[in-house]
Amino acid sequence: MANGFGEAAIGREIDRKFIDSLPNDVDPNGENGEYHTFCYDVPIFRYPIPFRLGESFSQSYDIRLDNGTVKTYSYWFADLKE
Repeated sequence: MANGFGEAAIGREIDRKFIDSLPNDVDPNGENGEYHTFCYDVPIFRYPIPFRLGESFSQSYDIRLDNGTVKTYSYWFADLKE
């Protein structure tokens, strides 16, 4: 999320260092949309999914809140490539 993490968070693995670096108001599970994950290697997989990060980019969205006001949220993304 650009509003909180910035481009430097793209591609980081979720480990103790990542969790410890999160601001207090961020759900460490990402349940409030703070970040999204891609699972590429776990014991139930026969082999890791090969990938590389594509170019990073930021995109903003205007969201109408329940009270009728509009707030702009910005997020960072990276395409995943084979």
